[in-house]
Amino acid sequence: MPEHTRVLVVDTDDARATALTELLAPAGYQARHASSPNAPGWTPDVVVLSLDAVDAAAVARAAAATADAMLVVVTSAFVHSRARDALRLGARDVVARDAGGVALLIAVERAAEEG
Repeated sequence: MPEHTRVLVVDTDDARATALTELLAPAGYQARHASSPNAPGWTPDVVVLSLDAVDAAAVARAAAATADAMLVVVTSAFVHSRARDALRLGARDVVARDAGGVALLIAVERAAEEG
């Protein structure tokens, strides 16, 4: 159920993070954003990691920092081999930023159901 699902949007770009948070909140998710996956005092069910390019090291760090949460990666530079690496490193899903909000909402919903 979205209303009980906590989603942390991780992005160093505040405007992008706010936009993603504002997409998730009306869908019923408890959404917050931070520049790091280590948000003190708040344990998310799903982490949305927003990257300009799928960076394996960033995915690995986020997966380790949020071991109890499902990880969804959003990227503007979607490359199949890097997306595959992200999935191998623990991401539940990789969504291209230009795929639109519905694709992200579906990915978050699936991650929440699995989590």
